[in-house]
Amino acid sequence: MKNTTEWDGPLTLILDTESGSDYTSGAHRICIDCLIPPQRENESGIIEIVPRIERGRVDKDGNPVESWSYVEAIDYLHDNWEDLPYKNLAIDTLNNFVDWTNEYIVQIIKALDAESKDPKYQDITDISEVEFSVGHSKVRVKVQEKLLDLIDMVRRSGQLLLGIQMENTITIRSGKQVIPQQRMSGIPDKLTKWLTGHAETICLLQKQTDSNGNIKYVATFDGTGESIMGSRLDPLKGKAITFSKKGVRSLYSQMRDLMSSYEKPKEDIADKPMSNGPIEAVVPDYSCFKPGTMHLICGQPKSGKTTVISGWGIYNTPEQKEEEQEQPKEGVDDAKSTTASKRKPRQL
Repeated sequence: MKNTTEWDGPLTLILDTESGSDYTSGAHRICIDCLIPPQRENESGIIEIVPRIERGRVDKDGNPVESWSYVEAIDYLHDNWEDLPYKNLAIDTLNNFVDWTNEYIVQIIKALDAESKDPKYQDITDISEVEFSVGHSKVRVKVQEKLLDLIDMVRRSGQLLLGIQMENTITIRSGKQVIPQQRMSGIPDKLTKWLTGHAETICLLQKQTDSNGNIKYVATFDGTGESIMGSRLDPLKGKAITFSKKGVRSLYSQMRDLMSSYEKPKEDIADKPMSNGPIEAVVPDYSCFKPGTMHLICGQPKSGKTTVISGWGIYNTPEQKEEEQEQPKEGVDDAKSTTASKRKPRQL
């Protein structure tokens, strides 16, 4: 297992869909390259699932390493989550998961269409080609189901973090001024609204370079234009936080400190006694993140080879080598699970 002493904050398992965690020291991850397990025909003419070690993924030295499908990873986590040391679960990036779901739904629609009396979708290549947005609706429902499943998995332990890659759009004002803005890339509008409606926090991470060439990282919870950012938590509303990817000034640490030091307004209705009856006033606890909540962590396009999840600030390089300590149970990253490989994967 990778060195857990490098992490600062609740231990997080990343479902890495684009190898962004290759550049995040100490990240615990499952490398995911597809939605469902790839299949092949063996020498006996039988269709079989391609072993994870034979799916073409290699490390920096060219050695084969395991590649998981999303379905296999979720099967494993459902069976083992309570025995694993992680509190948070992350997907980096959600964009790839949505794209894979698009492709999956296209294949399902084509298969059903082939059996109809008048096939009309046999030549489609994109979900947008299905009439009346039926395809987009199916994708949205499928993604929502899977995310709610993951939220339920972490409901007692931590949060679900979703890394989302933004893309630039162009706005022209007064016929002359061109202003780049950002929106969620490749994620249908109704699904975007569902995500933002269910998220506890939404922040945009930015990598900025000043005139002296110094790099700083900024997380903003204040949305502008097409960018929908914000927080249900009063201490974080409208904040822009400059953070370090290492050490005590990590984003996670600073968010936690803001919440811990927050003073509620004196006229907070939650502090007022309620009348007789079963109704109780809710007193918000701003000192920590509520378990079972979803957080969107949005990254700039081409912002560098680093996972946007690392901006949550969950790892820290130790200044000196610590004494050998007993390690928690191994994560999926190095798991030799025979159960996951023998069991038939869960259907989408």
